[in-house]
Amino acid sequence: MWVARTAAGGMLMRHARMTSLLPLAEWDLPAIAAGSLPAIGSVTHQPLLLVCTHGRRDRCCAVNGRALLTGLLAVATDDQRERIWECSHVGGHRFTPVTVSLPSGAVHGRLGVEQAADLLQRLDQGRVIVDHLRGRSAFLAPCQAAAGAVRRLTGIDGDDELDVLRLLDGRAVPPSPDLVELNEALTEVRHPDGRAWRVELRRVSLSGPRAESCGAEPVAAAAWVARDVTPTTPWS
Repeated sequence: MWVARTAAGGMLMRHARMTSLLPLAEWDLPAIAAGSLPAIGSVTHQPLLLVCTHGRRDRCCAVNGRALLTGLLAVATDDQRERIWECSHVGGHRFTPVTVSLPSGAVHGRLGVEQAADLLQRLDQGRVIVDHLRGRSAFLAPCQAAAGAVRRLTGIDGDDELDVLRLLDGRAVPPSPDLVELNEALTEVRHPDGRAWRVELRRVSLSGPRAESCGAEPVAAAAWVARDVTPTTPWS
């Protein structure tokens, strides 16, 4: 079993072997989110790769996810094979096959088998494939879009190199959940070396309805897009 905190600048993960899942019901989830992981097993710094193969939720995940899983296992080292697992629903079925890396929470989509070796190499190096990165699980949707825009502009590919704050009344503050309800947002993306970028975002309606998963009825969809990315005053 693995339990991880995926927050930017505060990634943590522990691994343990457990004979029962009952203790999970007593875990303090807010405490875990704050960085206090359950005292199980030991801290691990070896990254984990989860591949969605949840066929009951989406047949595309079963077909494409399993093909990617097979490709990953074919090129993985013995050590890497122990850290590649199938998982259930993680969302984003339109982007199948989808993977989640822990403890970074990096979500990749639309990966081909030809990317398997590169994905594994980058996983162990703490890097992402920018062109296939959908975002980090700890970030709100607008913040994922902001970080992605900066990555595409700069080529930054470290899995924990960027954090995203909201600009509110001229101040950079932690984003709150209500940010996703807005149609426009102003954010600041920060790098540990002090670099910063101001990113203007807008939620736009996508042309035509989109199916969220294979076999689902198409529905109206929207996405956050970066209107402008501008280097700004270093934050440190």
